[in-house]
Amino acid sequence: MSADVGVEYTGDIVFSDTGSGNYVFNGSGSGTGYEIEISGNLSGTLNETLNFVGSNGAGKEDFAYRITGNNSTLSRTQSGTIFGNNGAFLRTGHLILDNANALGLGNNFNFGLGQNNSNYIGSTVGLYATDGNDVSGDIYILDNSRAAGSRTGRVTVGLDGAGEVEFSGNIGLAGISDNNRNLNNLHLTADSGSRVNFSGQIFDSTSTTPMKVALIIEGGGTVAFSHGDNTYGGTGTYDSFGGTSITADTTLLVNGGEDNLTTSGTGTGMVRVGYKAVSTTADTTSGSAIVTVASTEGLQVGQAVSGTGIEAGTTISRINTVTTPGGVINTIQLSKQATASGSDISFDAAATTGILGGTGRIRPGDANSIIVASGSSIAAGDGGIGTLTFDGGDTTANLLTMESGSIFSFDLGAGNASDEIALWNYVVGDLGLNNNIVNFEGAQEGSYTLFSFYSDSGSTMTASGIADGLVIGTGLDGFAYTLNYNTNSITLDVVPEPSVAGLLMGTCVGLLCLRRKKRA
Repeated sequence: MSADVGVEYTGDIVFSDTGSGNYVFNGSGSGTGYEIEISGNLSGTLNETLNFVGSNGAGKEDFAYRITGNNSTLSRTQSGTIFGNNGAFLRTGHLILDNANALGLGNNFNFGLGQNNSNYIGSTVGLYATDGNDVSGDIYILDNSRAAGSRTGRVTVGLDGAGEVEFSGNIGLAGISDNNRNLNNLHLTADSGSRVNFSGQIFDSTSTTPMKVALIIEGGGTVAFSHGDNTYGGTGTYDSFGGTSITADTTLLVNGGEDNLTTSGTGTGMVRVGYKAVSTTADTTSGSAIVTVASTEGLQVGQAVSGTGIEAGTTISRINTVTTPGGVINTIQLSKQATASGSDISFDAAATTGILGGTGRIRPGDANSIIVASGSSIAAGDGGIGTLTFDGGDTTANLLTMESGSIFSFDLGAGNASDEIALWNYVVGDLGLNNNIVNFEGAQEGSYTLFSFYSDSGSTMTASGIADGLVIGTGLDGFAYTLNYNTNSITLDVVPEPSVAGLLMGTCVGLLCLRRKKRA
């Protein structure tokens, strides 16, 4: 995110907090592209909360605070969550941590993000850190208590600019039971060529509520999870909600420890890798974020949408299908209010692609699954050979579906080592293939296991029931190969393809013995 500096505070601020009052940095009135830089030293001890308030309302979403000073001596008296009213609270606008100690040693303040006050319109809220300025504080995504038709907003956490940064605190996601309240979906972002690491646990802070925050992975770079026991998301009682969507050519790496690779635990919602384009018609009302659509088929939370009266940059926050005595009513909630009213307008949701990789384990719950859209891909590993595990132990749905046009990518290495996809607690039908292309890097002679199938948690192999469905793509030029659909695995045999010169020199007796093996 970028903005022009409007005001710089260079003076020092010493907090001596013995009461119950909060401190407020107030940027109300500041508009889009306006930035307040705090470069002076912040020190002392806080008993309550630092409130960062930006301008609420349309057209002012890019307002930002940037803290550049070294504030390692700034501390807080409580170690509880933001709900204990201790840390930093951001209602509107953005907060950029541009120092390793911008808010406490190692940026150890807790952060409450989003909207929990009916006096504020929930617009765009973001917490960013710059290259190398890691954040150790916990983050809590709060709900918006305004009525469902108001501006719904979004919360973004990620990297400001290029480079790499780590958020090591836990991330708690709000949940609600009231269909008339709003949730701020969490967008995790890294620009192209950059990487953001999340090593804390991501979890539902109110797990018993039916409606939960969805995670949208975006920006075109790499977002990596490494805690090993993330448990979040689920389909809502009232709507299609929760889960994870990977968009905008962004890579999500799901990693974890050797003993516990559960990176999306029991109850996790749908995992969508990319979206397909959808066109339908809609009824809009100026000033409302609620849109009635002819059909919700194919629409996904986080998907960018366009149409008459819909602002640029608007995405889907929520999908709701209700059956009434008069018929089925399909509504969606947008991240921004419509600016015009219309009936049966063209309503388009854009296609986008993503990549899912890593060395951890993904285990959807309930009736949820992993779906990979056309142009998107599965690529196990994280900068080297690795195994990505999909676990069907907690879902009643098919585990992994590769839609037509989606892709697998594998790295091949020495000693028969390769990327691998392991399917645990597998039953026949859990892997849906549609003549998906398989691409390779590092081709060399060897016998490689690409897919393995287990009836349990990785010890007892089982029949896959798969006899076709993959097509060899790029990366094996100059080699002869055989793709083998075995009972409980899919393997690849690769040997160098003899050159024409070798044939002419008689390196083999009989030309037929050099016949290239038929491609699978």
